[in-house]
Amino acid sequence: MFHVKLDPRPDAERRGGPGGSVAALERSLTAAQLDRLRAYAALLEERAVGLGLVSGRDRGRIWERHVQDSLRAVPCLRREFPEGTVVDLGSGAGLPGIPVAVALPGREVVLLEPRARAVAFLELTVERLGLTNVRVLRARAEEAGRGGRLAVAVLARAVAPAPRAWRLAAPLLRPSGGLVYFAGSGRASAAALRALGAGVRVRVCSEPAFPWQGPVVIISGTSRPA
Repeated sequence: MFHVKLDPRPDAERRGGPGGSVAALERSLTAAQLDRLRAYAALLEERAVGLGLVSGRDRGRIWERHVQDSLRAVPCLRREFPEGTVVDLGSGAGLPGIPVAVALPGREVVLLEPRARAVAFLELTVERLGLTNVRVLRARAEEAGRGGRLAVAVLARAVAPAPRAWRLAAPLLRPSGGLVYFAGSGRASAAALRALGAGVRVRVCSEPAFPWQGPVVIISGTSRPA
């Protein structure tokens, strides 16, 4: 049985957990990558909030709440899925796909999003940041999955509870692939992970770095929902 347990240690200590330190990851990025991430954070505040793609309550804390949070997927991908296409499921404002694409310029990242206003924002952002490794795909996950298994890893952040996210992601994944899922910090999220059932493996790849976060987990297995 999977159990989410928040680490009681102070933030500075906790950032050295199995997923690697967000601060250490930032230090590994080039000046150009950091500039792109800052430009992206500015676009989120200037445009995404007004479009309803990012909560207005997050003004003034977009870097921590969205950019740094999204970067927690990067060590998971480097360690567990070092090659192949990554799909950001229900990308919305590009979270976590765009920060991942900036940090991993050698990887193809597909931003999968059905809503027109979100797609327009994503296309603008990709153009402004010059992200040549990013493709925006306007489609629902169910539609994209009919075209074959696209990805070695699917990212899901604030998309759906774990069972539904797994149902949407599984048709997109290669047999050896996995869903990199940003779990919530509450009991409901832990219960949703336990509800995935037999044949599905859940393992933590990045511990929370801040008190409001849950872990990032990898969901994989032979059980593929219809």
